[in-house]
Amino acid sequence: MLPPTVHLPSRGHPPFQARTEPFLGTLKISADYMGMRWGGELLGYANRPGDILADEKALAEAERFFALSG
Repeated sequence: MLPPTVHLPSRGHPPFQARTEPFLGTLKISADYMGMRWGGELLGYANRPGDILADEKALAEAERFFALSG
């Protein structure tokens, strides 16, 4: 039986994506510690509900992300 997989859909503004690296690193280490596989992260940009629909790059990445994780 495969261990559970951790996926992280999140939001972030492109200039600040580097700031998410420590957070992502911590989650990856935590998943490894708990014997879970890291399924990857999905970052997009939004401030208000529905704003993410304007982030075409994130939507394209989401389509691929969820196709691979499903």
